[in-house]
Amino acid sequence: MSKFLTAVFLIGFFMASQVHAGESPQYYRNIFIQLCEKLRQAGVEELGGMEIDQVISKSQQVKITLVPKVQYPGKLSDSFNVTRESAYYDPSANTIFISESHANAILANRGEEIFTKLIAHEFLRALGIDDENYAVSSLMDIYIKLSYPKDEPLRKKPSDKLLQSLEQKMNQKSLGGVTGVGGGGDILAMSFKSMLMKISLHALEDERLTEVQFWTVFNNISNFKIEVSQRQDIYLLPGQYLYDPESGSFIISSFVFSDKQKLTEILILFSSALFSNAREQ
Repeated sequence: MSKFLTAVFLIGFFMASQVHAGESPQYYRNIFIQLCEKLRQAGVEELGGMEIDQVISKSQQVKITLVPKVQYPGKLSDSFNVTRESAYYDPSANTIFISESHANAILANRGEEIFTKLIAHEFLRALGIDDENYAVSSLMDIYIKLSYPKDEPLRKKPSDKLLQSLEQKMNQKSLGGVTGVGGGGDILAMSFKSMLMKISLHALEDERLTEVQFWTVFNNISNFKIEVSQRQDIYLLPGQYLYDPESGSFIISSFVFSDKQKLTEILILFSSALFSNAREQ
């Protein structure tokens, strides 16, 4: 399993001391537009029920403001100490607020991939496309990985059926309106789901998962509610996480992300459970 955990490059940029040169708001908008263009080149015509051209056009109307720091309250009770510190969308101002400190740390440490998903998450919300639990932004990422073997060397070509299933799911997540939904994205929660998906993708390539099993795993990861808490006591628990039955959320301590061994352990725990569940169905 360890070779599949090389995806855990993310640890480094959360401990960054480098400073990345500030970027303009248009730089962040272009990240989303380029992602949409790449989807279109791969054959995707619609996203969340909207044509790609319409998605790009509407994204131009969304304002972007860079701020020194973001603190947006999470959806759980205050006792879990969950806040969004990377970015959030304010529908009243039709504006995405991005934390410059988080952006600089991520981009300075080769975190462009995960940052792209964070930007996609905020733009999807702004466009009225439901990206709850990062479901659509994760779909976009996996579809591109499977569609561009030159960029993402794959030992096994995915079937057309799998790609069609991914594309259909991307088009089922529309909220049906043009009014954006407020909310914030958390880079740690997103990175955890991203690492689980990379591990699953490697398992598909190595034929430890069939495409049907991979689809089951992928759907389960997409539906996972992951929250990151500043509470250190959660980090000291045997599994390094709590489950909140009221919200259906898995709560992971932020301290896990600065401890490579603990992060590896929890990734193995989650991925093993996901794989076992898929194989039993």
